[in-house]
Amino acid sequence: MIYEQLPKITKEEAEAKLKVTYGEELCLLLLSIYEIEDWKWVQDTYIHYVTNEDKWVASAAITGLGHLARITDELENGKVLDVLEGVSSSNPELEGKVSDAINDINMFSKSSSS
Repeated sequence: MIYEQLPKITKEEAEAKLKVTYGEELCLLLLSIYEIEDWKWVQDTYIHYVTNEDKWVASAAITGLGHLARITDELENGKVLDVLEGVSSSNPELEGKVSDAINDINMFSKSSSS
């Protein structure tokens, strides 16, 4: 595995790329959006992708939620935790990723209402 520095991206660039990006490129795109200032948009984008049929895309979105909690300390905790628990129940293969994200959320995110 090679560490790859992810470029900074604007919300507008991300919105355009999300419409036409798939597979590994989508994973990298999802991992690059957590620093966008509109944390609610980022959160909702990740929530959209955590149930993606491509397990790598879903995994990137789950990881992104953990990054978002660590970087911004903003999340709608109830909403996000409910979604993650549903993913863990329906897709046991992602349980480890979900557990890591939940730990990050519980440790770093102040509780926002959902």
